[in-house]
Amino acid sequence: VADFGSLELSPVDGRTLTDFMHTRGLQMRSLGRVVKLSEKLSHVQSLCVHEMIVRAFKHIVQSVIAATSDMRQLALTIAAVLNLLLGVPESEFSGSSPAVHPLVWRWLVAFLKKRYQYELTGQHYDDVRKYAILRGLCHKVGIELAPRDFVMDSAFPFCKQDI
Repeated sequence: VADFGSLELSPVDGRTLTDFMHTRGLQMRSLGRVVKLSEKLSHVQSLCVHEMIVRAFKHIVQSVIAATSDMRQLALTIAAVLNLLLGVPESEFSGSSPAVHPLVWRWLVAFLKKRYQYELTGQHYDDVRKYAILRGLCHKVGIELAPRDFVMDSAFPFCKQDI
């Protein structure tokens, strides 16, 4: 955390954050502890929280890919799981729509508490940056998306042709 505070090498994404921590002998499981210790460094906290979310979602996407037996349906399956993770449920369109599906959010809270000993709050819920999560997830899982503007506040921002 002291190295983050000195701004000597400031990570800007999950990849540089991972390199930064590994060169200091830290496992990524300690991200929750880093967030707690970096109270005065909101950019570091936000980056760590997003990295924890990406790593949690990675497990879901990899499981769905592994469970897909028909490779012709793989793109459709990946689009469906991305819609679940990053889309907004249709029933939530009236009023202010949440950043993440409530069921997915509850799973995230439980996963991050168990894996990283970190408690997600309502503040994190409002601060979720879907494009940052999507970018990190695609990098970690190896998904390539069609270059277009995705409407992330819809129920189905992704379709088969995007994958």
